[in-house]
Amino acid sequence: MSFFKTFNVFFLDKFDNLNFRRFFNGMRYPLPPELVRAARGLLGLSQQQLADLAGTSIKTISRLEKGSAPPSRKLNEALHSVFAASNIQFTAANTDSGELDGVGVRRRPTQPHQGIKVL
Repeated sequence: MSFFKTFNVFFLDKFDNLNFRRFFNGMRYPLPPELVRAARGLLGLSQQQLADLAGTSIKTISRLEKGSAPPSRKLNEALHSVFAASNIQFTAANTDSGELDGVGVRRRPTQPHQGIKVL
C-alpha cells in the first residue's frame, strides 16, 4: 500500500472526508517519512539540524521519520521550504487514477535537461 493511501486511511479514521479536504486545501502533499529521511540524508543533516532549520523540535522530526505522527500543515510547509531552499525536489509519476507512483527525492538539476534518466 502506498504511503498516500496509508496516510489517507490514517486521517480518514479521525476526520470525515470533508474535513480532510479542508485540512489539506492548498497544502502541498504531506511528506512521507521515508522521503524526509532520504532528503535529510542527501543533505547530510542530522535530525537536530533539520529540526533547527524547520523551527521545530528533534522529537517532532523523529516521530515524523518513524511514521508515528503525520506532519502538521505548518511543519509540512516548513519542511518543503527548507528542502526547496536546499535545491531538493520531490518527484512522482502521475497515474490515470490520480495516485502518485514512483515517489522519490533528488537534487534539483543545475543544467537544462531533456528528461530524466533511470539509472
